[in-house]
Order: sequence, then C-alpha cells, then structure tokens
Amino acid sequence: KPAPTARKQPPPPATPSTTRQSQQQAQPQQPTPLSIGTTSGSMDDMEDVPPTLRLQMTLEGPYRTEIAALVNFVRAWLALVEDAETKFQQHITPFLPSMHQLQWLLIPTAPIVALAVVSTPIVVGFTLVTLPLVLPLFLIACVVGGAGLILGGTLYASTTAGRAQVAAWVSPAQHALLHTQTGQAWVYQTGPRPTPVNLCRTLFPTGLWGKLLLSLWIDFMGSATYLLPVLGEALDVFWAPLQTTFIMALYCPPSTLTSSSSLESDDTMSTVSGSSGGLGSTVLPYVSFMEEILPLTDIVPTATLGWLGEFAWPFLIEQVLLKKNDSDGPKPSVPGSSLRDSLLAHQQ
Repeated sequence: KPAPTARKQPPPPATPSTTRQSQQQAQPQQPTPLSIGTTSGSMDDMEDVPPTLRLQMTLEGPYRTEIAALVNFVRAWLALVEDAETKFQQHITPFLPSMHQLQWLLIPTAPIVALAVVSTPIVVGFTLVTLPLVLPLFLIACVVGGAGLILGGTLYASTTAGRAQVAAWVSPAQHALLHTQTGQAWVYQTGPRPTPVNLCRTLFPTGLWGKLLLSLWIDFMGSATYLLPVLGEALDVFWAPLQTTFIMALYCPPSTLTSSSSLESDDTMSTVSGSSGGLGSTVLPYVSFMEEILPLTDIVPTATLGWLGEFAWPFLIEQVLLKKNDSDGPKPSVPGSSLRDSLLAHQQ
C-alpha cells in the first residue's frame, strides 16, 4: 500500500533577503553555459555545445652536455654584461652630454661627411682600375668590418634592450623547434641524438619559394670560394660535407636515406611534408659532394638543380601531357589520377 503523501504547505512570502539566499544556494547546482556571449538559451542548446578544455604543457628535462655548457656560458656572459651595464649607468651616464649638447657636434661633422660623399666616386673608380692590387686589402677590410659588426651586434643583443628585441625574433623559432621530436632529442637527454640531416630537415623551409631562396644561397656559398683562388679550393674540404647535408635535408625524402632514424615521427614528418623528393633525388647528394670537392667544378648549381627536379620538372611534364590530351580530344578523367591535382597539392 503506498504511503500517504504529505500535503504541501504554501511557501512563505519571499523577501529580498530570502530571495537572494535562495539564489545563492541554487546557483552552484545550475550548469554554467560554455559559450561566451550567450545570455539566454534552453538546456538543450547548452547541451549541444561540447565542453572544451585545452592544456599546454612544457616538459623539460636535463640538457645534453654541450647544450648545458652553452646555456651556462650564455648565462654567465649575460650576467657580466648586465653588471657592466649597471655600473655604466651609475658612474658614466651622468657625465655624458645631453642631446642638446650633441647638436653642436654637427658643425664639425657636416663638412667631414660631405667630403666623404663627394670622394666616394673617386675611391670607387680607383678601386675598379686597381682591383687586382687592392683585392687583398678589400677582403681584409670586409673581414674586419664584418667582425666589428658581429661584435657590436653581440654586445647590443646582450644588453637589456637588445635581449627584448632578440627574444621577439628567437622565441617563436625556439618554441617551434622544441615542439618537434627532433628538437627535443637535440636539446634534452631523451633517446638517441638526431642526425644532422634530421635536424636540418626540421629547421629548413618546405615551401616552393623558401626552398628556392635557400638553394640559391647554398649555390652562392659554394661558388664564393672563387674569391680566393688557392685558399678557396682548400676551404671546399669543409664546405662539401655541409652542402651535401643541406641538400639531403632539402631534396632527399627519408625513405631514400641509407640510415633511417627512429626520430622520424608524425610531427617531424608533417613538418617536412614538402620533402617528397624530385628527379634524381637519390643521386643529388653524391653529385653535390663531388662538384664541391673537385677543383674548378664549384660553378655547378647543384641545389638549384634539386629545386628544378622537385618543382619545375613535374610542372613541365604536366603541361606537356595536358597539351597532348587537348590535341587528342577530351578524355574521361579518372578520380585521383590527375597530375595537376597532385602537383598543386604538393606546391600548396
């Protein structure tokens, strides 16, 4: 027999205090809307919104020996520069002339700058006439000037203002590198060390224009040894392995390499999806090494030839086949067999 139900009593009249308390007690039991900007809606609408929770974690471990030594050296160097910068601001900055006082230096500086400007054509013409004689001096001046620029840039990048500007450029690249398995294995002690080819493949661009610019730079560096007739050929002993490594990372797919590393994970392969290999990609590294190690063969643009084999040659074949098909008449297309679709997908 069912139990008798109790008769409900009418609730007491609601006052502002009791209403506020009932709202506070009932508030934790109500589901919170997940979509921002929704002010009203039924429970069915809120149930249709899938809950989303995104977490970004950074797992760090012990550095490798060489990376740890580099990090400690950089930290010691930055601490030294920061201490010198603090002492400079405390003891020397108060005695420096103000901007209003520096304007007086324009009076003797303007004639000197004008003399340098008008004498520039004379110096350039004299240099062109006596180029074989002044070439060693020109190279020495370029080396000294480049060393000065590198030293000055390093000192400025070590200051507080310089570190802020460098971090804006370096942080995205560092973040992208450490989110790949190859970059993590290179920095931290996790698994075997990545090969130079795998590391370069992670860092190099995969697009059409990025590979073209990098290939032109590689060919320029390979032929730049002609500036030093005798010493340049000796430097090819060091440049030939580097150029071959770069070309293997650019134009040789991982399946064609003799030693496949276990670091070829999904994220690394997705980064190098453009490295599908082109015409002669298996022979290209050997050609690159031979043309750099042999004398008087540095003029061969091996990297650009690899770019032509991967991008230009398939495009020309596709155009020839399209013209032939157009001349023969329209033919039914087979789904998935269009060379144009595959080429456009590869270029994208």
